[in-house]
Amino acid sequence: LDSLFDDAGFKEMSVIWRAMNLSSLWKATAPNVPTFCLYSIDMPTEEAYTYGTGKFPDSQPSVVYGQGDGTVNLESLERCREWKDGQSEAVQVKVFSGVGHMGLVRDARLIQTVVQIILELS
Repeated sequence: LDSLFDDAGFKEMSVIWRAMNLSSLWKATAPNVPTFCLYSIDMPTEEAYTYGTGKFPDSQPSVVYGQGDGTVNLESLERCREWKDGQSEAVQVKVFSGVGHMGLVRDARLIQTVVQIILELS
């Protein structure tokens, strides 16, 4: 993002951005409670935007698509996997395929999984 801020004429923002990224506030830590991480993949998801040199902000960017749920990229979706090594409580991950971000809450497979989790915890 440094070059984006520079191209837009916001050089001070580059300094702020770097400081924020180095801050521990932006690093998600394990919640230290039993965790169920349910998400979907295999949907094209906007991952990056590129502008030609000197084209920002007066042109439309090229969109780079990656893996995700159509809204959230795979790297963010998988963040909870890192918690397995960061806490003693269980972290269970179940990945669904081909369902968009909002569609997952209505997906029969997800509903069945949530019901199963509740019954096992009862």
